[in-house]
Amino acid sequence: MGDLWRSQDLLQVFLVSIFLTAVPANNALGEKARSARRLLHLKSLLEHSATHDALTGLANRRLFKLRLNSLLIGGGPCTVLFIDLDRFKQVNDTLGHAAGDELLRAFSDRLVEVATDGAMVARFGGDEFAILIDGPMDPADQERLCRRINEVARLPFSLQRGLAHVSASIGLALAPETGADVSEVMRRADIALYAAKAARQEGWRVYNDGLDQTVRDKSSIEADLRAALLGDGQLQLLYQPKVDADNAIRGVEALLRWRHPALGLIPVHEVIALAEETGMILPLGAWVLGEALAFAGRWPHLNVAINVSPAQLRDGNFIADVLEAYHGAPIAYGRLELEVTETALMDDINVVSGKLAALRGAGIRIALDDFGTGYSSLRHLHRCAVDRVKIDQSFVNGLDGGNEAAAIVRAIIQLGHAMGLQVTAEGVETPAQRRFLLEAGVDELQGFLFSRPLEEAAFEGLMRDGRSVGGGGTSRKYTLLTGGLAP
Repeated sequence: MGDLWRSQDLLQVFLVSIFLTAVPANNALGEKARSARRLLHLKSLLEHSATHDALTGLANRRLFKLRLNSLLIGGGPCTVLFIDLDRFKQVNDTLGHAAGDELLRAFSDRLVEVATDGAMVARFGGDEFAILIDGPMDPADQERLCRRINEVARLPFSLQRGLAHVSASIGLALAPETGADVSEVMRRADIALYAAKAARQEGWRVYNDGLDQTVRDKSSIEADLRAALLGDGQLQLLYQPKVDADNAIRGVEALLRWRHPALGLIPVHEVIALAEETGMILPLGAWVLGEALAFAGRWPHLNVAINVSPAQLRDGNFIADVLEAYHGAPIAYGRLELEVTETALMDDINVVSGKLAALRGAGIRIALDDFGTGYSSLRHLHRCAVDRVKIDQSFVNGLDGGNEAAAIVRAIIQLGHAMGLQVTAEGVETPAQRRFLLEAGVDELQGFLFSRPLEEAAFEGLMRDGRSVGGGGTSRKYTLLTGGLAP
């Protein structure tokens, strides 16, 4: 029996020793398996990050191009949409980059919802998105999708730091109709997007061969504008008089004109749009300000107004640059007026109102242009201190057609005066419009009835000769001074 016990003891010792030897080996095998799983997971993460956007989780440009190439090799039809968010930079500038990222994630979710089944939705970076659709799309389907994208882009984005409003521009290219090469298809979608952003109407364009020529023309015009800014005489300011109830000229609005040597007079809205697209709006705005201040120095008894674009107001150096030019010019306190639109105020009224207050504190007057055509005119007047409102010419033109425009004009004049503001009516073209506006109490009038925009030499002739400036009256007599006239 004792031998049996000893045998059992030896067996237990043997089994324990085997177990103790096996445990580290098993642990080693388990750790090896876990390491292998971690490596596989890491590899999967790396592969995903190489083909997907980190912020939104959408496919990135690399994966988009791989998928497009695969479809083109297969020879089947497909559609490429390039999408840019308009006004996105303003969200970053006013609400911060965290809010911008929040908006991009929200928009990517909306884009996935409206994309057709099986479509690849991608983000290329910044506010650039794309959709790749496998299969044909007839024009009706294209329009339906583009309009839906525009609709969801225009819906307000409720962000942690407030509401944000953007819109979308879309360029669309078809394959293989537009070429079987990935780079070429994407280039053409990009050209269509460029055309959509320039049009600023429907918000989307389908590529056609004519757009290529348009882009080349636009590139050439861009180079010409850069050259014109260097001072070869193509750019000029014209001056349109603004008169009081006695037809005395009290001031002028300085209006930009570009006389292209080959294309002739280019419409000012096209010049401004091109300058904003190409980043030339700041040097162009500085040129306009400098020229207007020089004119004001030659005409010390007149107010001089210039237009300021939303892009200028968004610039961080705008206040300092304007004040530096203003303080260095021979112009009396309160003689310079900046005209801003309600669209500019919508960017971020808190930021904009602060900038305008700083300008007013330095003696620069502020006018709210195109009043009544924006989204919330009364709110803007309460939140943003201005000196003048300008009744939009669409209401003035409507005075000849019915009572609705008349009621609106009277209400604007009464509202402006109740708030202590001067009121100017622009676009006055008939004696009947003038009579109505004066009876309604308007302070200042501007329009073709009195004078078209004039070069300075012609304006000087108007002031010297005392010729009629409309409405049956005459301009106040002025005497010629060195570099200008005085009453």
